[in-house]
Amino acid sequence: MDSSRNSIVKLALLFIFLIIATNMLKESNATTTTDQRARKLCQNDSECLTTPNSGCKCDKGDKLIGWCVCPTLPLTHN
Repeated sequence: MDSSRNSIVKLALLFIFLIIATNMLKESNATTTTDQRARKLCQNDSECLTTPNSGCKCDKGDKLIGWCVCPTLPLTHN
């Protein structure tokens, strides 16, 4: 009887952990903007401009190739 109770407790804890982990993953995906997910390589600012006023720039530091960095857009809640 004790072994079946231990199994049920372990299963319940695993189930609770999965629910919490799933909720945390959903929340982290909801706060990620499209610009953060779709990063691309660049050599100059003109390669990063998706629209004329997007504000995206090529962040290369002292390297030849960098990443396009765009300002984060405020999230809208419907």
